[in-house]
Amino acid sequence: MTRDSHYILREATTAELEQTRRRHFSSWAGGLNVEQYISREIHIANNVSNEHGGMKCWILTSTAEPCRVLCSCETIGKPAFVRNVKDGKEQVREVTSYVIGSVFTPEEHRKNGYATVMLDLLAKKLAKECEFDALYSDVGKNFYAHKGWKPHPSNHISLPPAISDVPPPRVRLLEDRDLPPLCNKDVDSIKSWYHETSLQPNVDACIVYLPTYQVMKWHHSREEYLGKIISGKTPTVKGAISPSGKRWCIWNRNFNTLDPSLKKLSILRMVDIDGNDMVEEEKVNEIMALLEAAQEQARLWKMKEVLVWSPSERVVKAATKILGKQVEVVERETDSICSLRWNGEEGQEANVIWDLNEKFAWC
Repeated sequence: MTRDSHYILREATTAELEQTRRRHFSSWAGGLNVEQYISREIHIANNVSNEHGGMKCWILTSTAEPCRVLCSCETIGKPAFVRNVKDGKEQVREVTSYVIGSVFTPEEHRKNGYATVMLDLLAKKLAKECEFDALYSDVGKNFYAHKGWKPHPSNHISLPPAISDVPPPRVRLLEDRDLPPLCNKDVDSIKSWYHETSLQPNVDACIVYLPTYQVMKWHHSREEYLGKIISGKTPTVKGAISPSGKRWCIWNRNFNTLDPSLKKLSILRMVDIDGNDMVEEEKVNEIMALLEAAQEQARLWKMKEVLVWSPSERVVKAATKILGKQVEVVERETDSICSLRWNGEEGQEANVIWDLNEKFAWC
């Protein structure tokens, strides 16, 4: 392996982007043919807002062969809040952060350390543009940790699909048109929470990605495209809301024809705006009804399970009531490990808390 200075990280051209997608098609197509896969990637990319840097494909080449793609990855810019000490004062600011995904090395270039070089160059570039960036590791916790992306708690609970066709009571199902005001309300609530709280002792920063409507739309663009191809239907139900209007969830479906075990309905965001208007049992019951609505959608779309990332204590209580036994909170050790690289002045040893580490931030 030669020095990093012999390598170039740059954005892919249109032709290189298509070439890259054709190369990693077999890894991530999930049963699509190559043309369907490329069309899906274009469709998804068109649903990324350019407001926060958009979606970019990065490639690593060498100075010796600048047109030969050695490996590639993508970044998506996302809105976030950060709370830390800036200019001697604790502040809350809205920032742009980047989430890295689709790290891919063609088979003939593997075991040469190219991905390490690419990520090192990308980390240096992103450090100049944002205070933190993230990725979701599917190779355990250590590989990316050694490169500066520290693993954060990555847990979830799982519920089976509903076994009966009786619609769950007490909720209203949500469609796309319902989501913009709810997402705005959610972001406003998070903003108030961040402004009303302070850093705990020994904590250098708190960060939270924002569950905006555009973020949800990116997830839904994937399921809508795949749903139409695989089942001939486009999913229209995007979540459910409780009668009080203070609790709702937004979900999406993972269609995969190659591995049926991967067909899952994931709760992208579980919103629980607390208050004193209801007793705890009533709040748990509202969450329970939302989870039951998700289970029913999983049954209708033949999903294998319902997943909730980073469930709150109240969500765990609700799931336990549904199952009639204590639900298991699973700590992921090998896949979808939430990993964050801190680029702030506190340094990479900073103690950073990642709040609301739910599926909506994934890419």
